[in-house]
Amino acid sequence: MFIYSIINIAVAIYIYKKKKKEYKSIWLFGFFSYFSTVEFALRAHDINDDWWATRPAVVVAVIVLIPCLVYGIKEFRNYKDWEKLICVPLLGLMAGFIITFLTISSMNVYLDTSKPTYDEFVVLEKDIRTGTKSSTSYELKVQRGDTIFTIDVSKESYYDYEINDQVTLSLYNGAFNHPYYIHESSN
Repeated sequence: MFIYSIINIAVAIYIYKKKKKEYKSIWLFGFFSYFSTVEFALRAHDINDDWWATRPAVVVAVIVLIPCLVYGIKEFRNYKDWEKLICVPLLGLMAGFIITFLTISSMNVYLDTSKPTYDEFVVLEKDIRTGTKSSTSYELKVQRGDTIFTIDVSKESYYDYEINDQVTLSLYNGAFNHPYYIHESSN
């Protein structure tokens, strides 16, 4: 799906350059295919550092910022367009950071070929997070020794566990050697 989203973006840009016509459906399919790859990272809990992908994301954000800033300055000189001077570089900076961070974090999960080990945790709390603009997530706050964190689980798994129950989490090494826990319903 990740490769499809990259191809999708390339096709959308190509069509726009050749025909000067934008197809929102192409962008929409690309967004959904990209989001399906990022979903992997949302279910995992990094052990050592949740922000390990920050450094490369900052580098990419700065690289994206430079042409956006040049474009904004050019538009401001020609048309005195404050919106493009401020918004385009700001959006480029944020998009460069967020997309890179999510891509690297999710690639750590979906490119991982390590065999899992299994650890037992105790369920401390259960929570369902809902919102009008976000999907519903089912979370278990778990503990093992001094380690406490919250992990996303499926709706079915959420209702299978009660507070103080034992839950088995899979520990993977990660494709980029950043280990993470994930709950797999088959355990």
